Amino acid sequence: MKKKYVAVFSLLMFALFTFGMQDGAYRFQLLNMEAATETVSFQAVSEDAWTFESLTDLHFQMQNGVYSAKGQINKNLIVDYQLTLFYNGGETLISCNLEANRLQAIVGDKSFTIEINQPLLILDNNLSWTWQLVYNLYQINGYQTINVFIPQLLLRNFTDIMKLEIQKTTQTEEHTNVFFNLNGQSGMLKVNKDGQVIQLLMGGTIMEKIQ
Repeated sequence: MKKKYVAVFSLLMFALFTFGMQDGAYRFQLLNMEAATETVSFQAVSEDAWTFESLTDLHFQMQNGVYSAKGQINKNLIVDYQLTLFYNGGETLISCNLEANRLQAIVGDKSFTIEINQPLLILDNNLSWTWQLVYNLYQINGYQTINVFIPQLLLRNFTDIMKLEIQKTTQTEEHTNVFFNLNGQSGMLKVNKDGQVIQLLMGGTIMEKIQ
């Protein structure tokens, strides 16, 4: 009986390590030029929940900015999101709070209440690490279709929910390739044997996990 408990515990710890959120560093490229670097760290709150902090340094052509994000993840969905954007000498705060059937969002002096269908993933278009959650929602939670909200589009008063659909997966000895479509644009995630997303390809964008 004791051996059985040890085996179950070992499998649980393997699953947590494999699909858990791991600290990392990323490089973001546009048109084969480095556009940003990023670091992220996580703190486990429970088996299904983590807090996160990430810092992204944007330096593409004439664009220079810093994205500082923090919040909480629950069951592979970001339920609390705070983004401070330093760009062109200005500072903007965007905050989102995910509830059962609505998203509460604030940017500057504007607030939005957006009716949603679950699962809804807050997926910021200038952050790299959040693509790990896409894979987790597919592999762990079993979702083939994920509703996506991009917070920075609030700056343009754009509150539409987009669809991300998993199309197919292929397997090599070293990697799993997950092909998807986001709002009409095709992309691919490359995932290593530990269940960690190490590369995103979409249009002229390449995201790589470098640490």
